[in-house]
Amino acid sequence: MLLAERERWDEVVALARARVQARPAQTWAWLALGLAEYRRGRGAVATAAKDSGFARLPMAERERLTSLSRLLPTDQQHVLDTLNVRAKQQLTGVYWNVASPTLLAGGNAVWDEFRARVIFAELMWTNEQMDVHGVDSDRGEVLVRWGPPDDVYATEANNGVYTIGWLYRRTGLNFQFNAALTYGTAKIYPFYRTFMLEPNEQKRPAMWENVPLMKHGVDSLAVQVARFRSTSDSIDVAVYGGIRAGALR
Repeated sequence: MLLAERERWDEVVALARARVQARPAQTWAWLALGLAEYRRGRGAVATAAKDSGFARLPMAERERLTSLSRLLPTDQQHVLDTLNVRAKQQLTGVYWNVASPTLLAGGNAVWDEFRARVIFAELMWTNEQMDVHGVDSDRGEVLVRWGPPDDVYATEANNGVYTIGWLYRRTGLNFQFNAALTYGTAKIYPFYRTFMLEPNEQKRPAMWENVPLMKHGVDSLAVQVARFRSTSDSIDVAVYGGIRAGALR
């Protein structure tokens, strides 16, 4: 938790690698390794480590951590709950295929970022004594949906309680959390839950602006597909794409 909070990823990698070599079955050593390697920019190594970690989790725990309900608008989450297992898996697959910024780079940068956020939240804000999972905490709820804030500030208050502020400059999102020293958990102030968190969970989709690949931008492409009758040994589908030549790189 301390090393992750300070973004000392080289040290996290060293400790996690030592642990997975000593105890290969230990799930969270693999997940910590995947998070640290991902934040160091080593995508393929990070993906392999995260895959190893999530594969070692019980299915129910894996589904809990990676549920689409953490990203869907709140007024659509009930649809996910009504689906059977197969339909839910199909919807999840479609969601991540659509969310992928490009199929040309290999892998899915948005899926990788989502899992990194989930791991970070669990490592940072889980409190077993208070039966709180980090990903389900107030800060975890915000982080998984909208990513790390642009600015973080803290102000001292009375009786060992202080305020943590998260500001997202480009979108105007702003959250304040009430935290008590030594507990490691923080509750969002009721005002920010009512007037900032809940309305934006209904209308604002998940954000992936911190993913390096997304900073290149994604352009739209007009496409028309035509099917025509032909003999059995011929191609009977034509695809036409309106590519803007000036936008090619």
